[in-house]
Amino acid sequence: LVVLSLELLPKLEGLYKRGTAETSLIIRSLEKPGQIGRIGSTLGSLGVTISQISIEDAEAGRVTISLTVKLPDRV
Repeated sequence: LVVLSLELLPKLEGLYKRGTAETSLIIRSLEKPGQIGRIGSTLGSLGVTISQISIEDAEAGRVTISLTVKLPDRV
């Protein structure tokens, strides 16, 4: 496990530094107008690019927002 980590972590760090790292983000939120806009604006202000979004009803008054995002060179 240590050897695997020592080999893979520098490669992942290299992807992150080049801004090509994509990751998944799952947010549980209240279901009310403007929530998705606020999330998008916050991520955008940090330079994060949203490449995919899915919104599902979770329970009464709540939604689950699944995002695939591309991280900037630096946050």
